[in-house]
Amino acid sequence: MTATDLSLILKQPNHITLSQVYELENIIHEYPYFQVVKAIYLKILYAQESYRYNKELKITAAHIGNRTLLFDFITSTAFKDKKSVLKKEEMPKAYADEAIPSEFTTYVTGDVFEKKEFYPVTPTPEQEQAPSSPQEPKEALHMGKPIDFKPTDKQSFATWLQVTRYKPIDRRTTQAAPTVELPFVDKNIFEEGDQRAKKFDLIDKFLQANPKIEVNKDDDTPSNIEIVEKKDIGRQFMTETLAKVYLEQGKYAEAIQAYQILMLKNPAKSAYFAEQIAMIRKLQQNK
Repeated sequence: MTATDLSLILKQPNHITLSQVYELENIIHEYPYFQVVKAIYLKILYAQESYRYNKELKITAAHIGNRTLLFDFITSTAFKDKKSVLKKEEMPKAYADEAIPSEFTTYVTGDVFEKKEFYPVTPTPEQEQAPSSPQEPKEALHMGKPIDFKPTDKQSFATWLQVTRYKPIDRRTTQAAPTVELPFVDKNIFEEGDQRAKKFDLIDKFLQANPKIEVNKDDDTPSNIEIVEKKDIGRQFMTETLAKVYLEQGKYAEAIQAYQILMLKNPAKSAYFAEQIAMIRKLQQNK
Protein backbone atom coordinates (compact mmCIF):
# COMPACT_ATOMS: atom_id res chain seq x y z
CA MET A 1 0.00 0.00 0.00
CA THR A 2 1.40 3.36 -1.04
CA ALA A 3 1.28 6.56 0.97
CA THR A 4 -1.27 7.95 -1.50
CA ASP A 5 -3.59 4.95 -1.00
CA LEU A 6 -3.32 5.25 2.77
CA SER A 7 -4.02 8.99 2.61
CA LEU A 8 -7.12 8.34 0.49
CA ILE A 9 -8.37 5.70 2.95
CA LEU A 10 -7.89 8.11 5.85
CA LYS A 11 -9.97 10.73 4.03
CA GLN A 12 -12.62 8.31 2.72
CA PRO A 13 -12.67 5.15 4.88
CA ASN A 14 -16.03 4.10 3.39
CA HIS A 15 -14.38 3.41 0.03
CA ILE A 16 -11.89 0.81 1.19
CA THR A 17 -11.58 -2.48 -0.69
CA LEU A 18 -11.20 -5.96 0.76
CA SER A 19 -7.60 -6.28 -0.41
CA GLN A 20 -6.77 -2.99 1.30
CA VAL A 21 -8.20 -4.35 4.56
CA TYR A 22 -5.59 -7.11 4.53
CA GLU A 23 -2.91 -4.50 3.88
CA LEU A 24 -4.18 -2.51 6.86
CA GLU A 25 -3.80 -5.60 9.04
CA ASN A 26 -0.16 -5.88 7.97
CA ILE A 27 0.41 -2.20 8.80
CA ILE A 28 -1.17 -2.63 12.25
CA HIS A 29 0.96 -5.71 12.90
CA GLU A 30 4.10 -3.75 12.02
CA TYR A 31 3.06 -0.47 13.68
CA PRO A 32 0.74 -1.35 16.62
CA TYR A 33 0.65 2.27 17.86
CA PHE A 34 -0.58 3.72 14.54
CA GLN A 35 -3.83 4.91 16.12
CA VAL A 36 -5.52 6.32 13.01
CA VAL A 37 -5.14 3.07 11.08
CA LYS A 38 -6.37 1.06 14.06
CA ALA A 39 -9.43 3.32 14.27
CA ILE A 40 -10.32 2.65 10.62
CA TYR A 41 -9.75 -1.07 11.13
CA LEU A 42 -12.11 -1.03 14.13
CA LYS A 43 -14.81 0.64 12.04
CA ILE A 44 -14.49 -2.08 9.38
CA LEU A 45 -14.75 -4.90 11.95
CA TYR A 46 -17.77 -3.24 13.56
CA ALA A 47 -19.53 -2.83 10.22
CA GLN A 48 -18.93 -6.50 9.40
CA GLU A 49 -20.13 -7.57 12.90
CA SER A 50 -16.89 -9.49 13.15
CA TYR A 51 -16.14 -11.63 16.22
CA ARG A 52 -12.67 -10.05 16.20
CA TYR A 53 -14.02 -6.56 17.00
CA ASN A 54 -14.27 -6.95 20.79
CA LYS A 55 -10.73 -8.30 21.10
CA GLU A 56 -9.31 -5.68 18.73
CA LEU A 57 -11.06 -2.92 20.70
CA LYS A 58 -9.32 -4.07 23.89
CA ILE A 59 -5.95 -4.12 22.12
CA THR A 60 -6.55 -0.63 20.75
CA ALA A 61 -7.53 0.62 24.22
CA ALA A 62 -4.24 -0.74 25.58
CA HIS A 63 -2.21 1.04 22.89
CA ILE A 64 -4.07 4.34 22.74
CA GLY A 65 -3.08 7.28 24.92
CA ASN A 66 -6.55 8.69 25.59
CA ARG A 67 -9.34 6.17 26.09
CA THR A 68 -11.94 8.93 26.34
CA LEU A 69 -11.29 9.85 22.71
CA LEU A 70 -11.56 6.18 21.76
CA PHE A 71 -14.91 5.87 23.56
CA ASP A 72 -16.23 9.03 21.88
CA PHE A 73 -15.15 7.62 18.52
CA ILE A 74 -16.80 4.19 18.83
CA THR A 75 -20.05 5.78 20.06
CA SER A 76 -20.20 8.42 17.33
CA THR A 77 -22.74 8.36 14.51
CA ALA A 78 -20.00 8.26 11.87
CA PHE A 79 -18.52 5.11 13.42
CA LYS A 80 -21.86 3.30 13.63
CA ASP A 81 -22.73 4.05 9.99
CA LYS A 82 -22.41 0.64 8.31
CA LYS A 83 -23.33 1.75 4.79
CA SER A 84 -20.81 1.13 2.03
CA VAL A 85 -17.89 0.33 4.30
CA LEU A 86 -16.38 -2.16 1.88
CA LYS A 87 -16.39 -1.24 -1.78
CA LYS A 88 -16.92 -4.12 -4.18
CA GLU A 89 -13.87 -4.64 -6.30
CA GLU A 90 -14.68 -4.67 -9.99
CA MET A 91 -13.33 -7.60 -11.95
CA PRO A 92 -10.86 -6.48 -14.63
CA LYS A 93 -12.21 -6.84 -18.17
CA ALA A 94 -9.49 -9.31 -19.14
CA TYR A 95 -10.58 -11.66 -16.32
CA ALA A 96 -14.24 -11.07 -17.04
CA ASP A 97 -13.82 -12.22 -20.64
CA GLU A 98 -11.97 -15.34 -19.53
CA ALA A 99 -14.52 -16.17 -16.83
CA ILE A 100 -16.84 -17.95 -19.34
CA PRO A 101 -14.92 -19.69 -22.16
CA SER A 102 -16.45 -19.35 -25.63
CA GLU A 103 -16.74 -23.13 -26.15
CA PHE A 104 -19.25 -23.33 -23.28
CA THR A 105 -21.62 -20.92 -24.98
CA THR A 106 -22.24 -23.37 -27.85
CA TYR A 107 -24.10 -25.69 -25.45
CA VAL A 108 -26.55 -22.97 -24.46
CA THR A 109 -29.54 -23.18 -26.82
CA GLY A 110 -33.00 -21.69 -26.85
CA ASP A 111 -34.47 -24.84 -25.26
CA VAL A 112 -32.87 -23.91 -21.97
CA PHE A 113 -35.00 -20.79 -21.68
CA GLU A 114 -38.33 -22.41 -22.69
CA LYS A 115 -41.11 -22.40 -20.10
CA LYS A 116 -41.39 -25.71 -18.24
CA GLU A 117 -44.38 -27.12 -16.39
CA PHE A 118 -44.29 -26.66 -12.62
CA TYR A 119 -45.21 -29.58 -10.36
CA PRO A 120 -45.62 -28.45 -6.72
CA VAL A 121 -44.37 -30.83 -4.05
CA THR A 122 -46.75 -31.34 -1.14
CA PRO A 123 -44.93 -31.79 2.18
CA THR A 124 -45.71 -34.91 4.21
CA PRO A 125 -47.35 -34.60 7.67
CA GLU A 126 -44.05 -35.62 9.27
CA GLN A 127 -42.29 -32.75 7.52
CA GLU A 128 -44.98 -30.27 8.53
CA GLN A 129 -44.89 -31.29 12.20
CA ALA A 130 -41.11 -31.51 12.42
CA PRO A 131 -40.02 -29.05 15.11
CA SER A 132 -37.40 -26.49 14.24
CA SER A 133 -33.99 -27.06 15.75
CA PRO A 134 -33.58 -25.15 19.05
CA GLN A 135 -31.34 -22.13 18.95
CA GLU A 136 -28.02 -22.44 20.71
CA PRO A 137 -27.65 -20.24 23.83
CA LYS A 138 -24.57 -18.43 22.51
CA GLU A 139 -26.34 -17.72 19.25
CA ALA A 140 -29.51 -16.55 21.01
CA LEU A 141 -27.50 -14.29 23.32
CA HIS A 142 -25.53 -12.89 20.35
CA MET A 143 -22.26 -13.71 22.08
CA GLY A 144 -19.14 -12.83 20.15
CA LYS A 145 -20.78 -9.99 18.24
CA PRO A 146 -19.53 -6.41 18.69
CA ILE A 147 -20.69 -4.79 21.92
CA ASP A 148 -22.71 -1.75 20.89
CA PHE A 149 -21.64 0.91 23.39
CA LYS A 150 -23.73 4.06 23.69
CA PRO A 151 -22.55 7.53 24.80
CA THR A 152 -24.10 6.87 28.24
CA ASP A 153 -22.18 3.60 28.72
CA LYS A 154 -18.89 5.02 29.98
CA GLN A 155 -19.07 2.96 33.17
CA SER A 156 -19.83 -0.20 31.20
CA PHE A 157 -16.89 0.53 28.88
CA ALA A 158 -14.55 0.98 31.85
CA THR A 159 -15.82 -2.25 33.43
CA TRP A 160 -15.31 -4.13 30.19
CA LEU A 161 -11.69 -2.97 29.91
CA GLN A 162 -10.81 -4.27 33.38
CA VAL A 163 -8.40 -7.15 32.90
CA THR A 164 -6.72 -7.31 36.31
CA ARG A 165 -7.99 -7.84 39.81
CA TYR A 166 -6.28 -6.83 43.01
CA LYS A 167 -6.36 -9.42 45.79
CA PRO A 168 -6.22 -8.25 49.42
CA ILE A 169 -3.00 -8.98 51.27
CA ASP A 170 -3.36 -11.77 53.81
CA ARG A 171 -1.78 -10.32 56.95
CA ARG A 172 -1.90 -13.69 58.71
CA THR A 173 0.54 -15.31 56.31
CA THR A 174 2.82 -12.28 56.14
CA GLN A 175 6.05 -12.95 58.00
CA ALA A 176 7.29 -10.37 60.47
CA ALA A 177 10.17 -8.27 59.22
CA PRO A 178 13.46 -9.11 60.94
CA THR A 179 14.78 -6.55 63.41
CA VAL A 180 17.91 -4.74 62.34
CA GLU A 181 20.25 -3.01 64.77
CA LEU A 182 21.11 0.52 63.69
CA PRO A 183 24.21 1.60 65.66
CA PHE A 184 24.02 5.19 64.41
CA VAL A 185 20.47 5.76 65.75
CA ASP A 186 19.93 6.99 69.32
CA LYS A 187 17.77 4.51 71.26
CA ASN A 188 16.36 7.33 73.40
CA ILE A 189 14.17 8.29 70.43
CA PHE A 190 12.31 4.98 70.68
CA GLU A 191 11.99 5.31 74.45
CA GLU A 192 10.42 8.78 74.07
CA GLY A 193 8.00 7.31 71.54
CA ASP A 194 6.95 4.62 74.04
CA GLN A 195 6.29 7.28 76.67
CA ARG A 196 4.09 9.22 74.24
CA ALA A 197 2.12 6.07 73.46
CA LYS A 198 1.48 5.51 77.19
CA LYS A 199 0.19 9.08 77.54
CA PHE A 200 -2.23 8.56 74.64
CA ASP A 201 -3.47 5.36 76.31
CA LEU A 202 -4.23 7.33 79.47
CA ILE A 203 -6.21 9.89 77.45
CA ASP A 204 -8.22 7.12 75.77
CA LYS A 205 -9.05 5.54 79.14
CA PHE A 206 -10.15 8.93 80.48
CA LEU A 207 -12.51 9.47 77.54
CA GLN A 208 -13.99 5.99 77.97
CA ALA A 209 -14.57 6.45 81.70
CA ASN A 210 -16.33 9.82 81.38
CA PRO A 211 -19.93 10.07 80.13
CA LYS A 212 -20.53 10.88 76.49
CA ILE A 213 -21.41 14.40 75.45
CA GLU A 214 -25.12 14.70 74.71
CA VAL A 215 -26.18 16.40 71.50
CA ASN A 216 -28.57 19.32 71.76
CA LYS A 217 -31.87 18.22 70.24
CA ASP A 218 -32.87 21.82 69.51
CA ASP A 219 -30.04 22.06 67.03
CA ASP A 220 -30.97 22.52 63.37
CA THR A 221 -28.85 19.55 62.33
CA PRO A 222 -31.08 17.11 60.41
CA SER A 223 -31.53 13.85 62.27
CA ASN A 224 -32.70 11.77 59.33
CA ILE A 225 -29.90 11.35 56.83
CA GLU A 226 -30.72 9.49 53.64
CA ILE A 227 -28.28 6.66 53.15
CA VAL A 228 -28.01 5.21 49.66
CA GLU A 229 -27.21 1.53 49.74
CA LYS A 230 -24.59 0.04 47.49
CA LYS A 231 -27.25 -2.08 45.79
CA ASP A 232 -29.25 1.04 44.89
CA ILE A 233 -26.16 2.62 43.36
CA GLY A 234 -25.67 -0.49 41.24
CA ARG A 235 -29.26 -0.34 40.07
CA GLN A 236 -28.83 3.25 38.95
CA PHE A 237 -25.93 2.41 36.66
CA MET A 238 -27.24 -0.95 35.41
CA THR A 239 -27.76 -1.06 31.63
CA GLU A 240 -28.25 -3.72 28.99
CA THR A 241 -24.75 -2.97 27.74
CA LEU A 242 -23.26 -3.76 31.15
CA ALA A 243 -25.21 -7.03 31.22
CA LYS A 244 -23.74 -7.82 27.80
CA VAL A 245 -20.26 -6.96 29.11
CA TYR A 246 -20.64 -9.42 32.00
CA LEU A 247 -21.81 -12.04 29.53
CA GLU A 248 -18.80 -11.57 27.24
CA GLN A 249 -16.47 -11.73 30.25
CA GLY A 250 -17.95 -15.08 31.26
CA LYS A 251 -19.41 -13.65 34.49
CA TYR A 252 -22.71 -15.47 34.13
CA ALA A 253 -23.89 -14.90 37.73
CA GLU A 254 -23.34 -11.15 37.39
CA ALA A 255 -25.10 -11.16 34.01
CA ILE A 256 -28.14 -12.91 35.51
CA GLN A 257 -28.23 -10.43 38.38
CA ALA A 258 -27.96 -7.56 35.90
CA TYR A 259 -30.95 -8.78 33.89
CA GLN A 260 -32.93 -9.28 37.12
CA ILE A 261 -32.30 -5.64 38.03
CA LEU A 262 -33.28 -4.57 34.51
CA MET A 263 -36.55 -6.49 34.88
CA LEU A 264 -37.41 -4.32 37.89
CA LYS A 265 -36.32 -1.13 36.15
CA ASN A 266 -38.14 -1.86 32.90
CA PRO A 267 -41.17 -4.15 33.41
CA ALA A 268 -42.22 -3.71 29.78
CA LYS A 269 -39.22 -5.79 28.68
CA SER A 270 -39.40 -8.31 31.52
CA ALA A 271 -40.28 -11.15 29.12
CA TYR A 272 -37.18 -10.45 27.02
CA PHE A 273 -34.93 -10.24 30.09
CA ALA A 274 -36.41 -13.46 31.48
CA GLU A 275 -35.59 -15.20 28.19
CA GLN A 276 -32.01 -13.92 28.39
CA ILE A 277 -31.70 -15.26 31.95
CA ALA A 278 -33.01 -18.66 30.87
CA MET A 279 -30.46 -18.80 28.05
CA ILE A 280 -27.60 -17.87 30.39
CA ARG A 281 -28.60 -20.60 32.86
CA LYS A 282 -28.73 -23.08 30.02
CA LEU A 283 -25.27 -21.94 29.03
CA GLN A 284 -24.06 -22.55 32.60
CA GLN A 285 -25.41 -26.10 32.51
CA ASN A 286 -23.62 -26.86 29.24
CA LYS A 287 -20.24 -25.79 30.62
